[in-house]
Amino acid sequence: PIRRLLSPFCYGSAQVNKFAASIIVSPGGVVTRGGGHVGTENAMLYRHCRDDFRYETLPAELKRKGLWEMANATRAVEDEMTESRAVDQDGALQQQQRGFIYGSEGLRLWEIYERFVTAFVEFHYRDDAAGTADEKVRGDVELGECMAYLEELWVPGCVSSPGKVESKRELINFCTWYIWYVTAYHEHTGYVGDYFRGFNQFSMLMEGPLDDIDAMWPSRQDTMQVAFAHVMTTLPGPPLMQDFSKYFMVPGKPAHGKEAKRLVDEMLDELDKLHRRLLFRNQRRKDDFLTFDPWCLEMSVAV
Repeated sequence: PIRRLLSPFCYGSAQVNKFAASIIVSPGGVVTRGGGHVGTENAMLYRHCRDDFRYETLPAELKRKGLWEMANATRAVEDEMTESRAVDQDGALQQQQRGFIYGSEGLRLWEIYERFVTAFVEFHYRDDAAGTADEKVRGDVELGECMAYLEELWVPGCVSSPGKVESKRELINFCTWYIWYVTAYHEHTGYVGDYFRGFNQFSMLMEGPLDDIDAMWPSRQDTMQVAFAHVMTTLPGPPLMQDFSKYFMVPGKPAHGKEAKRLVDEMLDELDKLHRRLLFRNQRRKDDFLTFDPWCLEMSVAV
């Protein structure tokens, strides 16, 4: 069941990673030329990213960074304004604008994902006469093999990795984290299209000598290359806001399909409400915050 749960959220990811490696992080790629790094500095940058990466839930991340209280304080002010529509309260408005929007909006989205995952996991791993949910999670041989294989693939040297899943709670955390990372977090940190908005930028980042401005004017070949790069990196993937319950259907088990449809419909309804309330809150902000808007999110990191 966990493979079915996560399959919509990894559609096409292996393919896009291949292209990303060749265009972005390869020698002479965007990071090398656009970041100003030379020699071994790129390797140092990658080591820093590896050493700083953690497998942790969003609440755990905010608490570790000392941002948990700020995120919830911002959320309380925003919720009060959304409920009362008290847009004329200058003090509350200023506090909202100074608040920690990444945390407040991120927690709203995280909790929707978590409720969806919790309901799905509890449907398949429930307490009954055959044993507790935790015992069933620990006894799932295929799940254990999957997590062991993931551990082998995990980048060596990272501070933490998912490791073994020993309980229903740990399984819910992992699946929620997975969905959060490939939808919201990727959108928040990885808008590659910004690099390819002008042909001259592509020439500068990918080919032209950096000490010769005239040489950075695009040639016909540059034009074709940037068009290809733009197509490969910036076309939207499958949208999050769609009925993806078909991935959870099990032949000969209509109850599974019925439950999956109910859970997906409930999550989409929650996401749509979040979208509309986010638009309302953005009207009271100096700058729109869109990267956690469900209607802007892709379902997976894909071409």
